Amino acid sequence: FPHNEWQAPIDVPEQVTGYEEDSMVLEARGGGCSRVGLESDNHTWYASFAMAGCTNLTATWRGRKYTLQQIHFHIESENMLHGHHMDMEVHMVHKSADNRSLVIGLFVQRSHIVVEENRFLDRLLELHYSSDAITSGVLENPYLGTMKTGDRFYSFLGSLTTPPCTPNLEWVLIQDILYVSPRDIQKFEHFLKTRPQADSYGHDDRPVQPLNFRPVKIGKVSAIM
Repeated sequence: FPHNEWQAPIDVPEQVTGYEEDSMVLEARGGGCSRVGLESDNHTWYASFAMAGCTNLTATWRGRKYTLQQIHFHIESENMLHGHHMDMEVHMVHKSADNRSLVIGLFVQRSHIVVEENRFLDRLLELHYSSDAITSGVLENPYLGTMKTGDRFYSFLGSLTTPPCTPNLEWVLIQDILYVSPRDIQKFEHFLKTRPQADSYGHDDRPVQPLNFRPVKIGKVSAIM
């Protein structure tokens, strides 16, 4: 199959193709970003570091350095894991100097009493009622807030999950699941019900696309700096 037939999201199979020889390095120069832009469209809500003019957050993968552009959310998860959706999925969208794209995906579930909530996501989801670039007052490093050195992930080629569904994107799906409060997810579902492209259940996920024999491998995060 040509690569433009490899669309996203996918259902990650139980049997992967193999293991990556390369590993991913995440870096927050100067400790991260102190400003983030907040915007919404017909589809979802974005926390935009590009809008705020911050280029301190980068991911190096397969010999190419990507700069974090924005973070957005999908309910329920767009990608599936062995036939199952999660409550939510976070997408960290990156771009390289030669205009290639990398999406880091994070699975999110409603927390239970005994599980510690993810403070970074809890704080970020609380921001979606604001409408302009704000100063957070502290340096934000979304990598440290959501991942750790040694984390394993699934890697594959895919596409954007919103129109024009541009192909040939690098996808990385972190295996560990993050947790947020049920309140945060309920608020975001309520917000999505006001978006023209979300459904009446407050969902904004694209259906799973065929694998079409593409390789899905396991890699790891070797450093977060």
